[in-house]
Amino acid sequence: MATRTGRVEKRVRRQVLMQISSLQKRGSRDLTEKTTTENISTHGVRILTKRALPPQERLLVTSLIGKEEPIPARVVYCQPLAAGVFGVGLRFEKEEAPA
Repeated sequence: MATRTGRVEKRVRRQVLMQISSLQKRGSRDLTEKTTTENISTHGVRILTKRALPPQERLLVTSLIGKEEPIPARVVYCQPLAAGVFGVGLRFEKEEAPA
């Protein structure tokens, strides 16, 4: 039986203007940042930020083009790139239905 390696889903290289805001520390304006995506899939996105974000941090991701609803996401990884730039992988979280 063949073993699958690599990503299960296809990623689309696309630069989209986004805004990220922390869901864990509401009310802090300094935890909001405008950023761009590197690639997008149905389950997540890779963004470029000016600060390191810890794994498991919960964020609200909002597209700055169009009128799409904000999407909750969780940091999967944070990779230092060039000086002062980080590549951050985010996994979209499913909204929980109200009880």
